Amino acid sequence: QVVLRSRVAPRLVLIDVWGDEFATPERVRELASALPGVPTILLVGTFERDAYASLADRVTALMVRPVRVGEVVQRVRALLPPHDAAQQDDQAGIIA
Repeated sequence: QVVLRSRVAPRLVLIDVWGDEFATPERVRELASALPGVPTILLVGTFERDAYASLADRVTALMVRPVRVGEVVQRVRALLPPHDAAQQDDQAGIIA
């Protein structure tokens, strides 16, 4: 809701729908529409794939579990500008 009220300006959005009642397909669609141009990675489970398939054209990446953490990190790094990758890793505690 904060993002939809324009109080933050994320450089990347990572949504993991597992166990998140808020992350319905409709709400994910609203979020993606509210942040045009912001890379969005959507993580869904195997059984949720069909429910979120219609969002494939609205998100930058639709990843279906099971995925390895390294795959998610690789995707995030590919979507963020290279000069910010080291700073983001430091802030997130990621070791290359």
